[in-house]
Amino acid sequence: MNKVVALFLLYIVLCNTFCSCDDSKKVTGTKGTVNEVINGNTIRLANGLKVRLIGVENEPRSEEFLKSNVLNRKVRLTADSHDRKQTWQTAKKETVRAYVRLMGGDNITLNGFMIRNKFTHLNNEYLKDSIQWIEKILIPDKLTFQQLSHLMTPATFLIRTNSGSGTGFFINDKGLALTNNHVLDGTQNAVVYLSDANGHLSDSEYRYVDRILFTNSQYDFTIFTVKCDNGEKFPYLTLTDEKTERGTAIGVVGNPLSQYMTFTTGTVSRLMEDEGAFQFDASVQHGSSGGPISNEYGRTIGIVKALLDQAALTNSSMTTGNFNYAVDILIVRQVLDQLEQDYAGR
Repeated sequence: MNKVVALFLLYIVLCNTFCSCDDSKKVTGTKGTVNEVINGNTIRLANGLKVRLIGVENEPRSEEFLKSNVLNRKVRLTADSHDRKQTWQTAKKETVRAYVRLMGGDNITLNGFMIRNKFTHLNNEYLKDSIQWIEKILIPDKLTFQQLSHLMTPATFLIRTNSGSGTGFFINDKGLALTNNHVLDGTQNAVVYLSDANGHLSDSEYRYVDRILFTNSQYDFTIFTVKCDNGEKFPYLTLTDEKTERGTAIGVVGNPLSQYMTFTTGTVSRLMEDEGAFQFDASVQHGSSGGPISNEYGRTIGIVKALLDQAALTNSSMTTGNFNYAVDILIVRQVLDQLEQDYAGR
């Protein structure tokens, strides 16, 4: 028995000396193609390795973002310098923690990009290299219109009532939502139909309106809640806390003339502060009412309110699709604060 033990120990020594039995691989520098989004903060590479994005919370819209922007993309991993687990051995059995950088033209680190642009909330469980994010104001990056569309669309929905249809959107993950008073004032039976990031609606993906918390016909907005199924969480938009300026680039999502989940772009044309409104030129039509208007940082600045009445035009052949009005979101925020509602951007 002693001979067997001695031979085994000799084997271990020789292995360490000549063969380097430790075949662990470093997290930092690992490259691979993303072939699966497991959830809102975990992806899987083509070699089977699961990667948890440091600092990123698992949320519905972070999952939508990853599915829309990261699938089949090549990435490079970097471990946190303070993380004790900076290596991996068996891809099919392990999950590593990392900062994930998109390779190619984008060349962005997903973790920070998603947090700054409100695709997710900050999770500091393993975050050490960038712990200063918690104590500093995050300066958001400008989004492309494609990115803005992917942010806004899954948080927006179609509203059908017994008197017509319109648009609404979530402002927290628990079902708090906004639309127009003329779309929903509490007197109608109403159902909302949910969308994915690509604007696909399904007749089976609907929820009922739960409660009307506040409605105002003068400024034309309604605050309400949508019933959640078994604790589900909804994608949502963050409300700006800054005054809107003329010339601001915007994106709008709505359901104009039954053309569901249409995304259009434009600019803020005129401020109407005394009326709690502003004018914008992104194309909308009947059915867009109640939809979100967001700036290029992904902050929602208004709610689509109305089109210019055709009768107000001297030339009846003119169209009104790019001459429109919106509720200023700062008016809505005042009421939300008075109601002590928990909304994104508070």
